[in-house]
Formats: sequence, C-alpha cells, structure tokens
Amino acid sequence: MIRDIKHVLREHSPLSLKELAQHFSVSPDTLRPMLQLLEDKQQIRSIRIGCSGKCAGCACMDEDRVLHFETVPEPETI
Repeated sequence: MIRDIKHVLREHSPLSLKELAQHFSVSPDTLRPMLQLLEDKQQIRSIRIGCSGKCAGCACMDEDRVLHFETVPEPETI
C-alpha cells in the first residue's frame, strides 16, 4: 500500500489525509503510520492548506482536511 500511496501522490499532489483515506477506502488513522514512515524517509512531506483560521470554526478546522501530503522532488543529478 505504501507504493500505492506514493504513486497517487505523484499523480495528484497535494491530497488531504481525508482525500487519501477516501481514495483507499480506509480510515485516516490507518494511513497515518504509513504517511509518517514516508515522511521520515523524506519521500513525502506534509503541508497545511486551509483558511486563515480567523473564522469561528468550520470544515477547515478538521485536521484530516487541512493536512495535505505531497511528494518530495527527487534531487537533480549533475
């Protein structure tokens, strides 16, 4: 499944944790350890995408929607 996560992120980055969970038909909690492993290996990175946070609370306050993942570009070889 880790290979599949990397493939989906290469094709469709950035994706939220919620979008990834829906794509793979699993819970966000199921994906978190795998995403953490990929982040630890510096193959993906997490970014926060959302509103300014100045509202009284809305869907952007949902961590699974705000936290997005994208692939880390391969270093260029000379």
